[in-house]
Amino acid sequence: PRRARTSFTYDQLVALENKFKSTRYLSVCERLNLAFSLNLTETQV
Repeated sequence: PRRARTSFTYDQLVALENKFKSTRYLSVCERLNLAFSLNLTETQV
């Protein structure tokens, strides 16, 4: 079964877009920290 699509909040989208503009590939640590700060799972990031 496929995972349900995630609906990001405006703030989450802005934060994700800004992060990926500056860094194309995140390290595991960066991904975990970003997920935690945005209240998302690592997979969603």
